[in-house]
Amino acid sequence: MNNAAGVSGLMIESTAAGTGSLISSTASVPATVQRYIDGSSAWHLVSSPVGSATAETFLGHYLQFFTESSADWTDIVSPSTTLAPAQGYSLWSDTETYTFEGNLNSGNISIATSQA
Repeated sequence: MNNAAGVSGLMIESTAAGTGSLISSTASVPATVQRYIDGSSAWHLVSSPVGSATAETFLGHYLQFFTESSADWTDIVSPSTTLAPAQGYSLWSDTETYTFEGNLNSGNISIATSQA
């Protein structure tokens, strides 16, 4: 895939009707990706579909990360905190659509875990 139009050239939408997806083996594909969350003030598990997302995407909502070794959830308070690809986060949100812009995550992405 070659997207010469940047993040505005490829839009993967998400609405109450469904969420779009894309399977690509090409690295560095710029895109805008939406994630619709349907909830009535509840916790949702989220992850970033792009490599450059920050916590600012979820500004005004509670976002947490989990530390496996201590089994603790920690609030992310700085909007400039980078969201690591493949890392799961817990988001307290009601119904809203969140937008990510950047290069899509691609290839094999792994994170270290201590539990088998």
